[in-house]
Amino acid sequence: MTVLTSTKAKKVSTPASNRLVHELPREKLAWMLQRMCEIRYFEEKAEDLYIRGLVHGTMHLSIGMEAGSVGSIATLRPEDLIIHHHRGHGHTIAKGADLTIMMAEFLGRETGYCRGRGGSMHIFDRNTRFYGGNAIVGGGLPLAVGLALGEKMQGRNALTENYSVLRPEVGNDAGGRTIEAANLALVDHLLSFDRVIVAGEAKSHCVAWTIDDLLEGDDERERALAPRTYLLEDCTSPVVVPGADYTDQAAAAFRRFEDAGMHVVCSTDPIESWPGLGEILQVTSSSRGLGR
Repeated sequence: MTVLTSTKAKKVSTPASNRLVHELPREKLAWMLQRMCEIRYFEEKAEDLYIRGLVHGTMHLSIGMEAGSVGSIATLRPEDLIIHHHRGHGHTIAKGADLTIMMAEFLGRETGYCRGRGGSMHIFDRNTRFYGGNAIVGGGLPLAVGLALGEKMQGRNALTENYSVLRPEVGNDAGGRTIEAANLALVDHLLSFDRVIVAGEAKSHCVAWTIDDLLEGDDERERALAPRTYLLEDCTSPVVVPGADYTDQAAAAFRRFEDAGMHVVCSTDPIESWPGLGEILQVTSSSRGLGR
């Protein structure tokens, strides 16, 4: 999830994708392209080895999600940490994992990140502050809590990743007791911004659940955030795997969000054409001109 304030927006006449090419350093753009290519080539080889029976266990590929992985990791600092769940290979590579060691782990080799005992879903690389994944739903919660507490005690403010940005997957234990709740502090932080832009992988799951969590609140401020929220249609995609296609569910979720007052836009559209932003940009530009 990316959050921007309208006061930082600039009036431009070029599509957002073209503007990005001009605004980011060439070295950064080259790094992003290289990482996306590495992810695609690695995943294609991993799929080939899996089909040939050389990789055991499950295999959750991130083919087609390279841009989301690289784009999200590109916004982090080297000292930030992440925890992923399913389809985390792209994030692992974007965070700086060694491809040879990573593939060795897939193949069950002693030279792998977890000495071949973790497999594709349990990559762990302390050097890049990548603290692995967990095949059990909600299994990453204790790790995330412990890591967050450790970071806070050491005066750092690292980031973690979950299915929904605002709420854990498991809120109650087997006995029905509450073990975790919504991240109200993050919700309050989001509500302080003029505009919120949402993008990410798994449009049918992670993105949809995050937005649902935001809309479920009874707080009038949360409902007021809907008209200020923009969903980047071309920067997210539904989960599609052999035997399961969630395209219809993803489309239905976005229609529901539009009905709630959110705006579905594309990153390639000029930002001044986004509903409600054109007027603000014109006023901002005029104010700057008067102040010269």
